[in-house]
Amino acid sequence: MNNKKFRLLAVLFLMSLSVFITGCGKNNRKKFTLSFEGVASLKIKTKAGTVVYVDPGSLYGDFSEKADLVLVTHSHEEHLPKKDLQRKKTCIEITNKEALENGEYKTFKIKDVTIEAVPIGGKYHPTGIGVGYLISFDGITVLQSGDMSYITDFSHLSSRTIDYAFYPIDGLYTMTPKKATEIADIVGAKVNIPFHQYNDPSLNQHKEDSFTPSNTKIVLEPGQTINLKTGKVF
Repeated sequence: MNNKKFRLLAVLFLMSLSVFITGCGKNNRKKFTLSFEGVASLKIKTKAGTVVYVDPGSLYGDFSEKADLVLVTHSHEEHLPKKDLQRKKTCIEITNKEALENGEYKTFKIKDVTIEAVPIGGKYHPTGIGVGYLISFDGITVLQSGDMSYITDFSHLSSRTIDYAFYPIDGLYTMTPKKATEIADIVGAKVNIPFHQYNDPSLNQHKEDSFTPSNTKIVLEPGQTINLKTGKVF
């Protein structure tokens, strides 16, 4: 092989190697995120780009990215989808009516997301009125506990590996921060996030300092996002 052909082959090899490394880098940089949109509204975006909204009724929320999947825990106004929620033509909506049928809590597999309905309960939300959801994707499991107050058995949650758990702490219609702390320690999620506190100064709803779970706590303001790969909040 003469020098000219050798140099050409070497250049082609280096170009192919560069394309391969760049492609791997892009795959490694794929983001999967979880956004808090206020009150009880969450947005999840998986590595594959599936967009999931949970209880997208917050007045503070940005629901402009088109949904693949919409989950509703119960029919109180601040949990129902807003009129400006954008949906793809193939969007699937699951409410507590589909998630809890004849006393059976259902499991759904939609694209790359698994959704398991779980019991919640309390003074204003008796067991059976609404549900919580375990949402699993990309090796992550998120608990959106709806308007949970208290139930007698948490084994269906404490037996699971839950990465992020959201607990309501308003102390008016759901739990107090103290009760939410108690439940968070029973469930044992890796990261615990208080929500459903309205963040309205007139209601004195900034109670996150009184939510003190043993495991990690993150406080999110409406519009903040967690990069689930790095754990960074932005």
